[in-house]
Amino acid sequence: MTLKGLDIQEDCIKAISNESLIFDIKNKEFLEDIENLLLQYFQNFSNDLNGIEFDNFSVEFWFDAGQLIIYPEKDLLDRKPFESEYDLDRLDPYFYLVCEEYRIYFDDLISRKVSDQVSEKEAISKTNDVIDCVSKAIKNINDENNLLKMLGRPKLEIRYFGVTKEELLAKEILVK
Repeated sequence: MTLKGLDIQEDCIKAISNESLIFDIKNKEFLEDIENLLLQYFQNFSNDLNGIEFDNFSVEFWFDAGQLIIYPEKDLLDRKPFESEYDLDRLDPYFYLVCEEYRIYFDDLISRKVSDQVSEKEAISKTNDVIDCVSKAIKNINDENNLLKMLGRPKLEIRYFGVTKEELLAKEILVK
């Protein structure tokens, strides 16, 4: 395991990983870091999560800062007409993982003053790689530890975003 700085607080679990998928799309250590941290998150906060009403989990990957943030959300009943369908009430507890290699990689791209086209291509590629890895980790946890039972739910919707909630990048539903 390459997790460091693991910190379990009252409303979140935070850690730093020095692994990434930047140069190795099959990086097993990065998948293991995400699985281990997610499993700790769900085990530590299952009572809290069972005690709140939520509609889905949101997964955000902020590629430029190397931040992976996962949290439950509840639909806003009084949504304004101009608000996106993805403007939901963010709930605690949350999951926060800093992926150091991503921050270093994108800082290097910026310092080399690569074109916007190259930067955008890299951001999309790396975000999709992380989304695929998180999706696989969640499915593995569900298969091995019965995540749905742990959360007391017959199904769980997971929505994936990049640095903005304006565009849904992927969505999946886990069912028993």
